[in-house]
Amino acid sequence: MIALPNNVPGIVSGRPTRYRLPQATVTIGRDEGNSIMLSHPQVSRFHAAVTWSGTGWTITDLHSSNGTFVNDVNLLESRALAMGDTVRISDYVFVFHEEGGGAVLDLFSEEGNARVDAVGLTRVVPPGTTILRDVSLSIRPREFVAIVGGSGAGKSTLVNALSGFRPADAGLVLLNGVDFYRNLDTLRETLGFVPQDDIIHTDLTVYRALYYAACLRLPEDTRRGELEERIEQVLQELQLKERRAVQIHRLSGGQRKRTSIGVELLTRPRLFFLDEPTSGLDPGLETEMMKIFRSLADLGHTMLLITHATTNIHMCDQVVFLARGGVLAYFGPPKGALQYFGVADFPEIYARIEATPPQEWEARYRASREYRELVQGRLAEIPPSMLPSGAVRAIQGRDAVVFHGSQPEYTGAGRRKKDGALAGFFRWWREEALKRPIGRAGMMRQFFILTERYAEITYRDRRNLMLMLLQAPIIAGLLAVVFDADVFDLLRGNYVQAKTLLFLMICCCIWFGTSNAAREICKEIPIYRRERSANLKIPPYVFSKVAVLFVLCMIQSMTMLGVISLRIRLPDLGPIMLQKLYLVLLLASVSGLAMGLLLSAIVTNPDKAGSLVPIVLIPQLVLAGALIPLQGKARDLGYLMMSKWAFEMIGQTTRLEELPFPLTVTAETPPQYAFQIDFAGHFWVMMGFIAVMLALTCLVMRGKDRVEG
Repeated sequence: MIALPNNVPGIVSGRPTRYRLPQATVTIGRDEGNSIMLSHPQVSRFHAAVTWSGTGWTITDLHSSNGTFVNDVNLLESRALAMGDTVRISDYVFVFHEEGGGAVLDLFSEEGNARVDAVGLTRVVPPGTTILRDVSLSIRPREFVAIVGGSGAGKSTLVNALSGFRPADAGLVLLNGVDFYRNLDTLRETLGFVPQDDIIHTDLTVYRALYYAACLRLPEDTRRGELEERIEQVLQELQLKERRAVQIHRLSGGQRKRTSIGVELLTRPRLFFLDEPTSGLDPGLETEMMKIFRSLADLGHTMLLITHATTNIHMCDQVVFLARGGVLAYFGPPKGALQYFGVADFPEIYARIEATPPQEWEARYRASREYRELVQGRLAEIPPSMLPSGAVRAIQGRDAVVFHGSQPEYTGAGRRKKDGALAGFFRWWREEALKRPIGRAGMMRQFFILTERYAEITYRDRRNLMLMLLQAPIIAGLLAVVFDADVFDLLRGNYVQAKTLLFLMICCCIWFGTSNAAREICKEIPIYRRERSANLKIPPYVFSKVAVLFVLCMIQSMTMLGVISLRIRLPDLGPIMLQKLYLVLLLASVSGLAMGLLLSAIVTNPDKAGSLVPIVLIPQLVLAGALIPLQGKARDLGYLMMSKWAFEMIGQTTRLEELPFPLTVTAETPPQYAFQIDFAGHFWVMMGFIAVMLALTCLVMRGKDRVEG
């Protein structure tokens, strides 16, 4: 074994593989043609290169999907290597040093080894309520740990803090000795997170759900054969091969949960967090799931499981019992828990914990043998040089934890510091568009994958698709029947009826777009949150919705115009008029689509979206000025209505002002619209509405990333 420098954290103990560097270029990657081959799904085929420059060694990232990290900093451009530098690629760590007059790379593999050490984790939410109180524990590689406690005991809060999904306000989390919060970009690929809600689209088949997840999460250069091989391995490990062609909504609860786990398993993470994966399952399925989790731990995954069910808790290596307020009441072997709490079976522990103040359980556990051996003893194995002084004192039991979490952008109750609106927008844009993203797929690739997936989901939901496609012909048919066929005739026509017909066509198209989109984001928030925490970029996600729904808007607008023109004789103003009519209807529909997506991003569930759709559509009817003449402030508000601008465009296109007025309108009564407008100018105003609403949608989605109390 070599003597590692003191400033090199996180190296798993063991004998390294040594590579002596020739004075040439050494490539590192998944492909067999590399000088150093790393067989892992998260490693690109040609990931990085170490090159002799004549005076020293330089490392370059070869446009890898998951990034190369030198001393835990993402390598965005070539840099010289210094003695003692560490290079992290997925689950592998290289140490660059000199030996025998030459340069050496020592390779340490962390695959199958994920140790988690937590010291003093505390989380407080407004108005000052502590929901996680000074929790310290240490989980060794390949351990299967259950986190148990009553409702509101802080189980999810603890898991969110350990996984970095919602970091603690105070305390420290180490993954193999590396500060997890400071190095989330480096280490996030090492963990899988399965929330309580399903993180899969239930209209897809098992295979297709895993296929799209693999396309998004595995490196871009993964060949189709490699991708399919990885999917087959996951199906085999989770016993789902016979269900691969079945739509997920037709699976049993246990099979759906296994599919969610399969999505995470594709990247072969070392560390797994599962939030109540056995909830709602019958005892037989629960036992089956626990056996699968046990086998995954034996295969090299460190497993942390939140559960209320304790029937099969004996399969775990350790169990965490939390008392009210996120207080650690016990951490140790399941068998020892019964003796510790003085009960005959695990359900009785809940009653014992509830019957005693949390502070008493905290004090009792800290005085126990389990705390000395499994918390203080294990944490003492960490070299003090890796820890803040407050953490060292806490581990040694000399004082309370007073140091704070090491993620500086979090303050107070774990919330991000707020930027001004403009500064926040530009910061978001830089992160999303200008900085090279760390993730499996770039923006354009994500857009095409997400668009294909969303199109397949929409197609497979046949009932909803048919309802959307039938809206236009049914409503257009009603309009065609209600209005006179000669309503646009210059001699027998009627200005008021023609105006009403055109305005209703505009409002219907806006309604089509809004109703199509209003549920499309909020219905998959759990999926979005998990994919976002992995590598999902917001613009590809939003615009994949736009791309598919735009096609639906095209079909609906064309159907609306076609059905109405079958009975109602439109003005004979040449072929360009029909093209302009279709353009205006499509613009109205797409503006409704953008408004629907913004609404869907704001609300939290589809029911709320459905309730709010009329509220956002009624102003388009009332404030456009087409049905009721507006004055004063009401007229000013009309300029914010998309229906007003689209109606003026369609009125000019059909030369509506040339139609005769009905006898009930006096000669002194002027038409509400003269329709002497700049068509191109109105077009760009409509495009502006669409662009602003889509930008706001992206910003609202960005806001969902902020840590909430």
